[in-house]
Amino acid sequence: MRSLFILLCLLSLGCGRTDQPTSQITSQVLLHPHTPEHVNHTVHFGELPKWLQEQIWEDEEQLITDLLSLERTESAEIDRILDEILTVRQQIETYRVFLIVDGMVLVGSNFLGSGWLDNMANIMLTMTSKRPEIRKELHWNTGFYFAIFHPGRYAIRQIPEWREFKRRLGNRLIIGIGGFCLQSKYYMCVAPSFVYENSLSHQGFRPENSWRIAIHEFAHAIDFAIRKIDPSFEDKLQQAYENAKENELWTYLTLDKPDSYRDNAQEYWAEGVEAWFIGKEDSFVKNAPFLDRESLLQFDPKLYELLDEWLPQEDIPLYLK
Repeated sequence: MRSLFILLCLLSLGCGRTDQPTSQITSQVLLHPHTPEHVNHTVHFGELPKWLQEQIWEDEEQLITDLLSLERTESAEIDRILDEILTVRQQIETYRVFLIVDGMVLVGSNFLGSGWLDNMANIMLTMTSKRPEIRKELHWNTGFYFAIFHPGRYAIRQIPEWREFKRRLGNRLIIGIGGFCLQSKYYMCVAPSFVYENSLSHQGFRPENSWRIAIHEFAHAIDFAIRKIDPSFEDKLQQAYENAKENELWTYLTLDKPDSYRDNAQEYWAEGVEAWFIGKEDSFVKNAPFLDRESLLQFDPKLYELLDEWLPQEDIPLYLK
């Protein structure tokens, strides 16, 4: 009965969806001064064009066709497809601002201005400036996209992709997660446009931390791209990770339960990328209360070597607009 009701809703006119006419889409051209390319990009406000929707999300029309071809007894498959259709509808409604930055798709949630996307575009360009071939592996035609949401308007569990992320987690509960990446039917990352410090620290909102989660999550995307460019990278990273774990360099590799979401080479890489670009000062690092590019060379030379091979020796200015 639930599936039949939702299907009737999907096939009805609108079903709560408010399409925005193309004529209402506006744009703003932005120049990125912190990159050697000095590339102009345009931020668009309004619904993503259909061709782009179908590149980075599921094809709603095809999903409905698949749904109608099922027998009534295939309840599990019906529920799965309905879930995907609802996710697509929610994505279309949630992300109303977008930018294609040297082929990489950056989408923003409702209530985000162009400045937030301009900042993230600068970050993405800076992080890939030494090895721009990474951008080809994260091009829109590969299905990759990066989503920025406004945490004052959305909790991360309200983001459309959370449904799939939760399914992937199973029964594991993550408290206080700020962003995530998914590699399933599509590959994407989600991060907030700004973050708040732990309320117990009495530090409140600090602009210099606003893009830390986004840098961390885009580091996962870069990891994904490098593995496609250089098949030997995975072994090199794993060896560095095992060395760090054996020598107890990073506390989260030794204090967390085995197979926790942070106990893997991918998180090891992303934490290193944070240190590389903006420095890290937290309880993850053993015997090194603060790590930056210079101290990382002494602290974990194997990781430093990998980071230096793929990332520019350039800081990321963390600022707000």
